[in-house]
Amino acid sequence: MISDSIETSMQSASNAIYQSGKLICAETKGEHLKNDDSREKIALGQAWRTAAGKDFRYYMVFENDENLLPGAVSMGQFIDTVKAL
Repeated sequence: MISDSIETSMQSASNAIYQSGKLICAETKGEHLKNDDSREKIALGQAWRTAAGKDFRYYMVFENDENLLPGAVSMGQFIDTVKAL
């Protein structure tokens, strides 16, 4: 199920990149990886996005929105965000 969601997201992402010119870095994570290491990676990804410029995006994506880490998104949120780009 999650692999289908990831494939759909990647197809949407590649279409969004093609149409908008934005580069999207999506780091998908299993629910068991909601920890301090992921918090640090979110901060690093956000710093990269800031330094890289307005055409770059970083998302840490978890399967669902239960107990999301600050700065992370659920798969549903990610898909909606990519569609909006």
